[in-house]
Amino acid sequence: MLLDKPDNKGVLVIECKAKIPGARVTLEEATKWRDDRVPLLHKILRRESRIAGKPFTFELWTNGPIDPEALKYLKAYPPSPDYAVAWSYG
Repeated sequence: MLLDKPDNKGVLVIECKAKIPGARVTLEEATKWRDDRVPLLHKILRRESRIAGKPFTFELWTNGPIDPEALKYLKAYPPSPDYAVAWSYG
């Protein structure tokens, strides 16, 4: 999901992970999202004329928990100067 916030407040890109009861976002899924998808999407979207130059935030949303190792990885990942990242779970 992509949301171009009004009043030039930036762009929010959300990836949703629906989980069945008892399942969680794994370290592999978190790594793929943070290392591959976020940089690739940022590279592609920053060229889009209507949103170029706006601040970007990428969020990972899930209805289940995030594996403790995956959460540790996400928290320890160095911030990017080009965009913000966040996650929401539970």
